[in-house]
Amino acid sequence: MRLKVAWKDNKLVIPSGNGDDKVSRLLKDIATKFASYSADATDFIISELKTSDGYTISPHSAIKDSIVESDYLVAIDFETWKNDQFKLCTKSWMSGSVTNFKDDTTISVGVGLHTQNKLYISISQYKKLFRLELFDASDLQDYHKEGKHLICHWEDDSQETYARVYFNVKGKVVDTVELEIKVASSARPTIKSLPITITSPTKIAPRDVVIVQEAYSKYDVESNFKAPEETREGESYPDYDMDYYVTEGGNGGDASTFANVTGASGIKFEQIDITRSECSQHTTSNNTFFNSFYTDFQIVNTTEKKITLTKLTGEYQKADGEWAPIPAFFGTKRGGAYDYSWRWEPALVLLESRDTIKLSTNLRIEIPGSVSERLVRSHPSLPSEINFRATIKDDLNNTTVIPFVYKNKTPFPVFATLKYVQQRNPSDNYVFFQTVDNKNTVIRGRVSLIKKMEGSDMIYNLTTSFSNYSHYIRESSLHSFAYKASVAKESKYRIPDYCSENRDFKNEIFAIVDLDSGKVQALCSELKSVDGGNVSTKYFPIGKFEAFKN
Repeated sequence: MRLKVAWKDNKLVIPSGNGDDKVSRLLKDIATKFASYSADATDFIISELKTSDGYTISPHSAIKDSIVESDYLVAIDFETWKNDQFKLCTKSWMSGSVTNFKDDTTISVGVGLHTQNKLYISISQYKKLFRLELFDASDLQDYHKEGKHLICHWEDDSQETYARVYFNVKGKVVDTVELEIKVASSARPTIKSLPITITSPTKIAPRDVVIVQEAYSKYDVESNFKAPEETREGESYPDYDMDYYVTEGGNGGDASTFANVTGASGIKFEQIDITRSECSQHTTSNNTFFNSFYTDFQIVNTTEKKITLTKLTGEYQKADGEWAPIPAFFGTKRGGAYDYSWRWEPALVLLESRDTIKLSTNLRIEIPGSVSERLVRSHPSLPSEINFRATIKDDLNNTTVIPFVYKNKTPFPVFATLKYVQQRNPSDNYVFFQTVDNKNTVIRGRVSLIKKMEGSDMIYNLTTSFSNYSHYIRESSLHSFAYKASVAKESKYRIPDYCSENRDFKNEIFAIVDLDSGKVQALCSELKSVDGGNVSTKYFPIGKFEAFKN
């Protein structure tokens, strides 16, 4: 037969070929003829054929049974047809997705029910639909030949990645729908099977999906990897059984050391709070920072005279016993323990007769280097208990020396430990915890893995205390690491996206991969201070990925 076919504004006469063939073969011939008229000639598909008066011709029927030569036919291309039809594919019966880690794409196949009681089969990559096939019950009954029939297929240019869907015919009936997805990075395809039943001349019903095999090996058994013990280099600060979130081990004085001095001019200085300490995060142009020591005084003029305090100077006693001069300032407390307003320029303080005021002093020690977070204690380079002298001169030319003491609660800073991090976040299931101290900047860096659920899937959340990044390690992440390790031929594969560093710490994360089985056996974290003085190497074996109760 010679058929008159139109596609958009284009019209051709096309031979029908063998009339016993299915219309689906004719659709391919029509697509070939019209391809040169399309902008996408390499993947041009005709999905539907209609008569000029609007009747749809089933692609699964024989040409001679559905078309007569006098018919005027209208061809509908896939891009036009799919937009109308795919939104009617509302009920999923079976689906499969496989990620290709070679180019970070995912191929998906869907099998389910179209709203017109048709079986739909789709092949897509994210939101891009490559193929869509529809079959009603009568179409399925046209398959009589025993065995496997390829009814939907897509592959990329390399032919390494493909998706195929088959009908398996048993007893002259379509018994199962089978999907097969293979990608370049997988050693084998994912295969799933969906048994179906034609329950009436117009209805198709699914049974239970059978997973024949997965493209990537499941992590469904406990690891037998014997992880080496953690190795450490350098010296770390001790771990105290104290909550880092509450105290850093500083400001540990008590009333037994409070100063109470009356000077020659009759001015009484009475210390009314412990001496407190704080390290500034601001670094000067000389690459130094200030460790401030401040306290509150009640000052009483016990005389009838007006007296002005004209000058404040300070000293501290170094570890060798020598006294050293340091800057000193007056100030007033505005609010809480750390809320002060300091007078950085010289200040005159007037006391009326019998006057009582509250005033604060701040003595600052300049220390080379920097600290990476506000440290509410004395710097470790200083003694843990320090003697100070504040010397106050008045307008009567008298000088009063006020001795006072600063004490830490602990000799060294208190840092985070797993116990108190876990207490602070009781709902988190910590399965890995690693720390390293940077003694130059007085800070502890830590790496954590938290086991949690994402929907019905188990994941690990990788975080560090010194970066803003948080990585979620899924089972698919492990497949990606294993593939990239096999390409690089490295059994210890560095995961670039998971590595991080700042001015204090550098962390590198590695996947330990069995190249023969293609599975990740463990993760390895190498954490070090940037100066290289402290290093920790620690392993985490990868076990079963399964649902668990938090």
